[in-house]
Amino acid sequence: MIGSLFRSSEQTDALIVDGRMSEAEKRFPTKQDRWRVFYGPHGALLTRTFFPPELLASVHVRQGYLDDREAALPPERYPGSIGYAYTEVYVHTPLPGTHRMFLEFYFPAHYRPGDEEITLRLRDHPLRIRILGRETENPGHLVDEVGRDF
Repeated sequence: MIGSLFRSSEQTDALIVDGRMSEAEKRFPTKQDRWRVFYGPHGALLTRTFFPPELLASVHVRQGYLDDREAALPPERYPGSIGYAYTEVYVHTPLPGTHRMFLEFYFPAHYRPGDEEITLRLRDHPLRIRILGRETENPGHLVDEVGRDF
């Protein structure tokens, strides 16, 4: 990952993944992002997380970023938190029951700023398919174990 770049919906200026915290990295926005991407000459990794609305009402989501070759975070024994983008979820009003989050990964071969909108369109604006007069939506949406939309 060293030498790659990082962006998110909240961090629109690219950060260089190099193991040294720049001033921009120290000011990383903690607001919940819609997507994040690591990219460079060897490809890209684009991710986003979905939270069910009832869960979002009872939690606080905070994003973080660490690019420090000297930092060792437990339970790790060895230093090196390089290009570490993370999400913290704090529960302030616990709700009974089971709640699921969904983390989505995309691996585009190439990435340029703006490409995320095309990639994320798969779920945001699913493809409608019509064959012999019958139409259906591409199943790019999430459903839970009893078939309810996520």
